[in-house]
Amino acid sequence: MTELKCWRHLLLLGILLILSGLALSWTSVSQAAAGPDLSNERGVDLLPSSLARRLALLSLQDRRNLASALRERREPGGLPDDVMEALRTLSEEQRSALLLFLEPPAAPAQEAVVSAAASTDTNRDAVVAPSPSIENTGETGGLRPFGYDLFTGAASTFAPVTDIPVPVDYVIGPGDVVQIQLFGKENAQFDLTVSRDGTLNFPNIGPVPVAGMKFSELRAQIEQRVATQMIGMRANVTLGALRSIRVFVLGEAVRPGSYTVSALSTLTNALLASGGIKPIGSLRNIQLKRSGEIVATLDLYDLLLRGDTRNDARLQPGDVIFVPPVGKTVGIDGAVRRPAVYELTTEHSVSDLIALAGGLEPAAYTAGTQLERIDAHQDRTLVDLDLNNAASGRFELNNGDILRVPSVLQQRESSVTLSGHVLRPGPVPWRKGMRLSQIVRSTRELQPRPDTGYVLILREQRPTRNLQVLSADLGAALAHPRGASDPLLQPGDEVLVLGLDEDRAKTLTPVIFQLRQQTRNGGPEPVVTLSGNLRHPGDYPLVGGMTVRDAIRANLDVLPETDLEYALLRREVEGGRRVETIAIKLGDALQNPRSGANVQLRPRDELYVFSKAADRQELLAPILNELQAQAVRGDGAAIVEIDGAVRKPGRYPLNTGMRIADLVEVAGGLAESAYSLGAELNRFAVIEGKVREVDHVNFALRDALDGRPDTNVLLQPHDRLVIKPVTNWGEAESVELVGEVRFPGNYTIRRGETLSSVLRRAGGLTTYAFPRGAVFTRESLRQREQDEMDKLAARIEAELAQSQLERTQSTDSNTANVDREAISVSRSVVQQIRSTKAIGRLVINLPALLAGPEIAGMSREEYEELDVSLKPGDRLVVPRDTQEVTVLGEVFHGTSHLYRSDLDRDDYIRQSGGTTPKADLARIYIVRANGQVDTANQGFFSSGIFARSATSIQPGDTIIVPLDVERMKPLAFWSEVTKIIGQVGLTVAAFHSVGAL
Repeated sequence: MTELKCWRHLLLLGILLILSGLALSWTSVSQAAAGPDLSNERGVDLLPSSLARRLALLSLQDRRNLASALRERREPGGLPDDVMEALRTLSEEQRSALLLFLEPPAAPAQEAVVSAAASTDTNRDAVVAPSPSIENTGETGGLRPFGYDLFTGAASTFAPVTDIPVPVDYVIGPGDVVQIQLFGKENAQFDLTVSRDGTLNFPNIGPVPVAGMKFSELRAQIEQRVATQMIGMRANVTLGALRSIRVFVLGEAVRPGSYTVSALSTLTNALLASGGIKPIGSLRNIQLKRSGEIVATLDLYDLLLRGDTRNDARLQPGDVIFVPPVGKTVGIDGAVRRPAVYELTTEHSVSDLIALAGGLEPAAYTAGTQLERIDAHQDRTLVDLDLNNAASGRFELNNGDILRVPSVLQQRESSVTLSGHVLRPGPVPWRKGMRLSQIVRSTRELQPRPDTGYVLILREQRPTRNLQVLSADLGAALAHPRGASDPLLQPGDEVLVLGLDEDRAKTLTPVIFQLRQQTRNGGPEPVVTLSGNLRHPGDYPLVGGMTVRDAIRANLDVLPETDLEYALLRREVEGGRRVETIAIKLGDALQNPRSGANVQLRPRDELYVFSKAADRQELLAPILNELQAQAVRGDGAAIVEIDGAVRKPGRYPLNTGMRIADLVEVAGGLAESAYSLGAELNRFAVIEGKVREVDHVNFALRDALDGRPDTNVLLQPHDRLVIKPVTNWGEAESVELVGEVRFPGNYTIRRGETLSSVLRRAGGLTTYAFPRGAVFTRESLRQREQDEMDKLAARIEAELAQSQLERTQSTDSNTANVDREAISVSRSVVQQIRSTKAIGRLVINLPALLAGPEIAGMSREEYEELDVSLKPGDRLVVPRDTQEVTVLGEVFHGTSHLYRSDLDRDDYIRQSGGTTPKADLARIYIVRANGQVDTANQGFFSSGIFARSATSIQPGDTIIVPLDVERMKPLAFWSEVTKIIGQVGLTVAAFHSVGAL
């Protein structure tokens, strides 16, 4: 019972513990849900409560990153969108409060102790946050204080190690382990720890007081006592594990407090363990205090600049490392090796500051040095210094001064730059009288396929420093050195050589951009634009005296098929307020530089070069739109139009002095079909500002082209010239004869020529021809038949849709079954119609046409009615003689039979197995070899299917047994469908039967 009670008590106790744990967990969850306690946070009273709660959950590192971003006026990353939105709406006062809220408070001294239980080298395992970045202040212009980056990174960077020899001046203290090895008559090994009272308990010798001794003194004493007290034995003394000591790091350290470090630690080790020095702390006056007295001072500049560690004193228990505030600081920027903000101690002059910064760079402009200073009146002033002068080097510095040493100018003096399509680009020394042929001495110095005919010289004008572009012919300069084509170069010139295969407009883009940027007050930039049938259309610099011929040469000439009779120059006049056009004979400009066609170009000119084959209206559209837009009342748009028998009809700009002959030439000249005896000019005029009327002027075109002034009149805005074509002019009309013709092929015909005439030209038919089966087709008939078939298919599809709707509403099952069968069949008919292609056959009587009116027994009028008047595209197919008779349609076995003169229609149907139950016996018809249809059925009406028909059959005929469409009454118009399909389908069958297809 007692054991049972004990178990019950234990079980009850366990339940209570579990419940207590759940209650504690719930309390924690509730507190977490309620948010962190912000009552002790600094600056929280000025922030929105929701934002403060969200930011309080950030880690220490995230807080520091956010604070750094706020100080540097940049947007932090990695935060939720709602937090980012709230941060953007903060005022300056709230930003200051947020910085105070984010700054982590200094850790108390007792919380900054680093445990030394695991190792005497405690900093090796310590976690030290990176020191905050040095601020860039407005006073220093973005300079960073020198030396503080030393403390960025892990704490173990400068931590002492334990596997190094112990220095002889090391002071022994409690906790040190002394390793003693005895050898001689006996061997022994002892690891003895210095006790708290400073003694070393040595077996067989007794306690030895060692506290406060240097290691060298300890070693000498133990070796002497072993030698005297243990006869015949000697000792080797070294140190094992060293003790840990406690020191204090105070002042402007990142994390001031007490630290437990190795006994071998120095000042720098302790500073690194504390996270380093704040930006407001001094790097040059770090004090080591022992028992209230300053025993050493560390200047980190000695370590950073000279690698001197003599003042990096070793620490003892209880030492205090004190970091005072930073002292006198000055900044140095510009062409020095280490631009930064430096703390001064013994340095006072400008020369001392330059020495701290590592000296001047080779590119330093010492004569232009400036010192920025805040004077006694709290005003910023500038002092000019010349570092070449010793007095400037001795200039006294004040706290907060900033020395700025500029660099020499990047621009090279007395040099010329070679660039572009060359093998050795770069600067070349300039000398007086230097010419182009002296910087490029041979084409071997150029890359493959250079353009030696167009080289640019980019020159900077003085004193405006605007870009001036010159051009030169390098080939001519090399051929005639020091001649007129070999220009003199000036200092600072850049010679740009272009390649034949490069995108020239793209290479010149920076030059064009600079020319346009330097243009002021809306003036025209010295740039011309080339468009149209050219190798490299685009913008080009306007060099002095540049003409149309020069511009084409700069573009590497025109492309093939260029219209050399007409090019168009667009030019801005009246300060760019209006546009005018100039027609140019491009061929004359290229062949004769002195001709009037070789117009000198102006800024913003645009040259349009046209192709003989391409449409010109697309290229002219922007100009025509400009001309139309600038038209005003009383001064119509300078646009004329030409239509009719010309090579390039359309709308064209009206040039000054443009006449009828000029417009014809602009349009590419007359077409071959032009009627030179007459043309029409339509001229529009507005009568009294109310009504626009048109006047039609007819004139002799040949006289106008010859230059007669009475017909070659000046054109006016909106004039329309119509060039008439020659009557009956057109492409050659032809027909095709195929098959059993003596000379088959294509034959050109004249208007109104007949089939009999063409057959006589073709030599007639061969002896194997089958004229009764000749097939004559015409394209216009084929298109008409195809249109009718498409319409029919659409009608049937509409009927199908209506029949389906009626079937769904019908309650009669028998009717529904019949309709379903009819719809199924109708769909197959629609597919057949869609797949059937029209032929366009015209039924002709070729045998009678070949026989003539006398043999055919016709009058002349009847015979002429048989002859077909031909049209372009007509085709006659004359097959070889045939002996087949074909039976198709609703028979049991549709096939072809050998012709026999003693058989009629019904006999051939019987030979094909007879008709099917679906056959329409009343509508059996015969398609003759010439395409004619015969529907005679008296044999079937008189005595039935087994009676002999009186209808005769000839070779090449096709007998058709159609489907009985009366079985599908809902589609009553199917008899028409059957006829059309039958005619087309059987025409194709007849073609095959006679060998025409």
